[in-house]
Amino acid sequence: MTRGTLLWAEAREKCAAAHNKYTSVLRHTKALHWKDWLKVIMEDDIWKEGWMAQSQLSDGSTTRIPTLVDRALDGTVTWKYTTVVEEQEVFIWIFFPPRPAPLPTYPGDEGPLPSPISFHMPPVNLIRKVILKTHLHKALGPDKIPNIVLCKVIDVLAPILHSCLNAIITINYYPRACQNWATIVLQKPGCPDYTIAKAY
Repeated sequence: MTRGTLLWAEAREKCAAAHNKYTSVLRHTKALHWKDWLKVIMEDDIWKEGWMAQSQLSDGSTTRIPTLVDRALDGTVTWKYTTVVEEQEVFIWIFFPPRPAPLPTYPGDEGPLPSPISFHMPPVNLIRKVILKTHLHKALGPDKIPNIVLCKVIDVLAPILHSCLNAIITINYYPRACQNWATIVLQKPGCPDYTIAKAY
């Protein structure tokens, strides 16, 4: 078959049509399989699926952060952070630097100040909106519950979360679990040297 001939053009057209059909059938099959799975899901399956969704796709090898170093202006290594604890301390210092010194007071700082903005409790439909805007297959948070599960049970879940939010704001109590978060250490793309903590 010669490139540029009528036969070649027909073959390319058929190939493109077959590719489009394959992609469409594959997408439809995946969606159908997912819906069928959700219909018969059990509690154990939710946790297994969550564990699988949280696992990184890899060839089985463990990705590690290389030994971090401090370098002088001429590039020579002045210090090596060889243990995990030392690397953690470096990242904590980089990600959460000390609070800067307070600014000096200026004339007019003492007032008069504008009246505070009145607060209104968020309606339950706002909670629904926020949950439905989440990415369905995003990495799991500390609660290990996939976002897609939250979206599927939104009609039951939204009023409960609204009651919890109302109680938290009313009694001014913020659970310790809501004050914790996980900081994921990722490499900045395109950095020439990943032994420097600022490359993360």
